[in-house]
Amino acid sequence: KSDEYEDEDEEEGGHMWSVETLTNYLDKHHGNGSEIWRKIRSQIRHVALYTMHSVQDLIDNRPGCFEWFGLDFMVDTNFNVWTLECNISPDLS
Repeated sequence: KSDEYEDEDEEEGGHMWSVETLTNYLDKHHGNGSEIWRKIRSQIRHVALYTMHSVQDLIDNRPGCFEWFGLDFMVDTNFNVWTLECNISPDLS
């Protein structure tokens, strides 16, 4: 873990933050957290869209049914989004 790492909200546990905790952290350390979050969210949406388009012909399309996809992302120090993995029917526990 980086020497710059800080636990911003220990109540959330683990390494997953809420959007509120993330934007507060971005405000504190980089200014305008809401704008940075919009940039991150836009990239996530584009990746999710491209991912769904890339597999649409491989997934069974059954009327009245749907499939869950779990997309895991990482954000680098320049606020670029990187896909770590995509899972079909992820564990929701």
